[in-house]
Amino acid sequence: MPSVKTRKSYTAAFKLEVVNYAEENGGNMAAHRVYGVSEKCVRDWRKAKEVLRKTKKTKKANRGCKAR
Repeated sequence: MPSVKTRKSYTAAFKLEVVNYAEENGGNMAAHRVYGVSEKCVRDWRKAKEVLRKTKKTKKANRGCKAR
């Protein structure tokens, strides 16, 4: 049976730290190996970098769709 990963939420400060590492050190897979988050998350966070910069650093930023 495959292992099941639990979902985690990250603060805006952590996401920006991962994004900065990815940009300076060779891309999304490098950040994936160091920080242990999926490469897909790093890719999405890099796309949303400006939004993350504007949000409060302790907020669990950009966690999916808006509430309806």
